[in-house]
Amino acid sequence: MKWTVRAITLVTVLTVGCAGTQTADKQKAPKATCETAVSRFLELCPKHPECKKDIHHLNKADIVATCKRENNDNHEFLACVTAVESIEDIDKCKTIKSTTKKTARQKTHEAIDRLDMIYRASAHYYTAPRVAAGTGLKIKCQFPANQPMTPDVRNKACCGGTMDIDNDNRCNVDTTQWTTPTWSALNFQMNDQHYFGYRYESSGVGAAARFTASAYADLDCDGVLSTFQRFGYGDTPDSDGYCSMKSSSAFYKDKELE
Repeated sequence: MKWTVRAITLVTVLTVGCAGTQTADKQKAPKATCETAVSRFLELCPKHPECKKDIHHLNKADIVATCKRENNDNHEFLACVTAVESIEDIDKCKTIKSTTKKTARQKTHEAIDRLDMIYRASAHYYTAPRVAAGTGLKIKCQFPANQPMTPDVRNKACCGGTMDIDNDNRCNVDTTQWTTPTWSALNFQMNDQHYFGYRYESSGVGAAARFTASAYADLDCDGVLSTFQRFGYGDTPDSDGYCSMKSSSAFYKDKELE
């Protein structure tokens, strides 16, 4: 299992439906919840060298909330995670698939959660002091560069198309797509099968800086994309040149169940 510096890996592990092996005691399955699954993970995390380095980035309340929205009905999976003996065993739990099919509305939670992650990462990037290579001169407050849709979900690519090898109407996992400068700067990638492709657009510096993070998906596989967008805006640097962002909860949705 690959770990990242952000909580996104754990979130996706606990919120994605999977199929197959079951290590949990069936008699205990009904008692398993997102709380017990996340608690077990956090209990084992300090014993895993990579996870131990990143544990201070994980917010239990946020992860539990996301798990409840996405995977609260997958009792066998939650029971499996609750009963694992090591971090590595969580990958075995990922083979357990929920028998409850997600509705289009449930699928949209992915976009909302991931755009929120991108927003917070953008805020961190914008406010962190940076200097130019070679000169050490301070770089003006700005957001990461533009990034095309990743993956490109148009033309039913994730509906049995080129990005959906197993024909489950979800995008394949391809971590090589997320190594571009912008996604790396935002420490963002999708580590499990997903519905949405993500795009990042930015412009300006200082008070004129802004970004738009977009998520697109063909949730009903009819060739029409749903659109979710989150916006961010720079503020005027203070007298010492330190950057800050204007507070914004702006969210745009179009054809959200398509």
